Amino acid sequence: MVAHLLDVGEGVLHVNIAKSIVLDDAGRSADRAEAAWDAAGLPEQGTVTVEELDRARATLR
Repeated sequence: MVAHLLDVGEGVLHVNIAKSIVLDDAGRSADRAEAAWDAAGLPEQGTVTVEELDRARATLR
């Protein structure tokens, strides 16, 4: 995984990085990753908190 350094604040991730993490958790299945992202109600742009990311990841478990 490639990480892009961007100072968005502590406990916050850029959406592109968060989506990459969810995609990895979904076994690289874009359909599963998108469904988990949408189920968690996460935005398409901007940033997400670690807590928001965890909601999406939890739906994949």
